[in-house]
Amino acid sequence: NNKNKDLKYLGKNTENIEIKNKDIETKDKNKEFKEIQKIEIIQKEKKTETKNKNKDLLNIENENENEIKDDTKTQNKELDNIKNEKEKYFEEKSKIKGETKKKILVFNLKTNNKISTNEEIFKSITLFPEAWQWSNYTEALLKAKFGMYFLNSLIYTVVGVSAIVLVTSMAAYAFARLEFWGKTILFYLLISTLLIPIPGAFVPLYLLLKSLHLLDTRTGLLLCYISGGIAFGLFLLKAFFEELPREIEEAALIDGCSRFGIYWRIALPLAKPAVATLVIIQCLTIWNEFLLALVVLQDPSKMPIQRGLMVFQGTHMTDYPLLMAGLTIATVPIVIIYLLMQKHIVKGIAAGAVKG
Repeated sequence: NNKNKDLKYLGKNTENIEIKNKDIETKDKNKEFKEIQKIEIIQKEKKTETKNKNKDLLNIENENENEIKDDTKTQNKELDNIKNEKEKYFEEKSKIKGETKKKILVFNLKTNNKISTNEEIFKSITLFPEAWQWSNYTEALLKAKFGMYFLNSLIYTVVGVSAIVLVTSMAAYAFARLEFWGKTILFYLLISTLLIPIPGAFVPLYLLLKSLHLLDTRTGLLLCYISGGIAFGLFLLKAFFEELPREIEEAALIDGCSRFGIYWRIALPLAKPAVATLVIIQCLTIWNEFLLALVVLQDPSKMPIQRGLMVFQGTHMTDYPLLMAGLTIATVPIVIIYLLMQKHIVKGIAAGAVKG
């Protein structure tokens, strides 16, 4: 009986415990369910917030796109306007260029012919002048003193080129054939003067001429021209003389010819192509030289033609027919010299380039 009582008591306790456990479980489940509901509510709120945010973003993007479209439209319109303005500008520029080319062509034809008047140059646009003014040449030679300038340039060119050819040919033959102490050092020292530009030597040159009392003299200007052409002539002729066969000189020595006789009668005549090239280049250099004459000379009666053109332009600023006539007088002689001696240029420059 006691055991049965105990069993009954135990059964009731277990049932109470199970009931309590079930109540606890239901309470826990209710709590969990409530928490789940809260979480779902929070998630729904977040979803609504994200939706609202997405809507706002979409609205912002749409607004930005609209603004960008509007900006691009305005920019495209501005670019189109700029392109149209550029096209109009270039069309106007091309028209102006065409007109200026026509005017320049007419101006060149007239001024190169030197047979027009000032009125025709600036007013008329015809290819040929109405009145042929051949008197511009005589006025340029006599009244504008281009004849005096031309004679001065002729003197400077002839004397300077002759002295350069004589001095450089003898020096080049000596460097090519004679043996003496310091030959190589002296040769490269002379050639190195080609690296010094003429304007860089103006100050010492001016002081030297002043100390020698050679300023504003033809002798001082000629010495500058000769000293400026020695280095190039030496470089050109030495290579040519070195390629001459020594057997010819040995035969001349056996026949009793002196060293100067070999140079004068054999080497120099054989070096005609190189000498002709040197003559052409130095003629062009001295005839067209302006800076040295500007520094050295002040007397108009001693000025070469390039310096005289500058003086004439300052005196007769608007007399273009006479100025162009003077330019023709300055250009024609050197062109004639070049045309007469151009066949020797390639021969002279190529001389000594190939050995063997």
